[in-house]
Amino acid sequence: MGNRTTNRTHGRPAGAATDTREAAVMSDILGTELDLVLRRLPRDYAVASQATSRLVVGRPGAFVLCPNHQVVPGALEAMALRIARLADSTRVVLADHLSWVPFIDAVVVTPVGDRHRGPVTMAPLDLVGELLTTGPDTVAAPALDAVRRLLRENRLGVWRAGIGETDGRIDLCEPMPTSQPSDPPRHPTSPA
Repeated sequence: MGNRTTNRTHGRPAGAATDTREAAVMSDILGTELDLVLRRLPRDYAVASQATSRLVVGRPGAFVLCPNHQVVPGALEAMALRIARLADSTRVVLADHLSWVPFIDAVVVTPVGDRHRGPVTMAPLDLVGELLTTGPDTVAAPALDAVRRLLRENRLGVWRAGIGETDGRIDLCEPMPTSQPSDPPRHPTSPA
């Protein structure tokens, strides 16, 4: 075989397709890092989740983001098309509730810069915060309030308020009262 370089972890030739589990781990890491960036956004932003995708709406715009650690040929293109369709379907759902719907940018988040050209924006993780917070105001306060209300009421299609299942930013939604002040707390074994 000569002096052909191999991947020490898997014994495959360098440049061979990366193991699916390794790709999933890398995407999970990138997704976790993306969520850390989103948790640092200004408090007036609306953030929602759908699997690994994130919807972010702030005064500078509306974005559907999805992390992708490109490892399999064609995976990046498939991700780009999926995220573009999700942005389009989100805009359609918003149109059912708002008189003016902002354009929704579809963004695939990558670990580093990517020169891929396709139907969506490619953004390296280290620039995502800047992408989401800079630029002119394009979403008016009433529209941003309406998006927050729709998320709070679970009326924005597949999107759920917050980042994942255990979001520390759930305060974007008004807290729901758990009991009325006139209702004394009940012990589970006490008669009703």
